[in-house]
Amino acid sequence: YGEFYECKINPSRFKEENYNYLMELREKLEHTDQSVVAFVSADATQNLQIQKKKLEEDMNEQADFVVIGREDIYKVKGYCVPEIA
Repeated sequence: YGEFYECKINPSRFKEENYNYLMELREKLEHTDQSVVAFVSADATQNLQIQKKKLEEDMNEQADFVVIGREDIYKVKGYCVPEIA
């Protein structure tokens, strides 16, 4: 299980190195049953998606990680880390 969030107040601060880090985490966790890799901001989800798309076009890459803006930030509490004894 893994749960990772890259949080930025302003989506324009989400840069190529942040994108690469989330992409690497996503690749490492692709065979796990439970994982969350997300880009989170207090800005509108649409603005986060625009920044992610811009980076993907500039880098000619595409990674599958969650984008969580202010409209859905309350859902973060819904992700639960399993207890490990």
